[in-house]
Amino acid sequence: MSENLATAERLNAEAETEHQAAADKEMSINARLKDTADRMASISQRRINGESNDQEASEFAALKGDADLLQKMLAEAKQITIDAFGKLRLSVMNFNDLGAEHKREQNAIEYQVLLCKAKEIEDVFVRAIGETGRAGKKIGHFTLGQSFRVGDALDRALRLNVIPPIKN
Repeated sequence: MSENLATAERLNAEAETEHQAAADKEMSINARLKDTADRMASISQRRINGESNDQEASEFAALKGDADLLQKMLAEAKQITIDAFGKLRLSVMNFNDLGAEHKREQNAIEYQVLLCKAKEIEDVFVRAIGETGRAGKKIGHFTLGQSFRVGDALDRALRLNVIPPIKN
């Protein structure tokens, strides 16, 4: 189980890295697109003001081509980011499921250990009750109930299925 959990943890880290790289690329393309749009707006404003020259007209045409290409790249990057996020989400869910399964297994082991301990204590307890009953007969008790009475906490636990609180 811990090997599966370690594998899931590694796959989760890989999916996180992949998603972060895709998101970073998307942000980078977005920044380049904004810079291109800002420069195009600047050139347009200069043209409107009559301050433009032929070199800026050529630059504007090249920037328009760049902007179109960057738009396509951005759409692809967004899809890659979405896909990576889906993969990351599945990886996290798998990791959480394995973690919960691991926790259930640990709880089952703890239960078995405590059950064995309780059985050992029960054996000692039953022997002690038997010895108390035998000692009671020596002083005139006719029944085990005269020699030993179950305490309220144990009585409630056994008859009413009330789990006693843990006292430190």
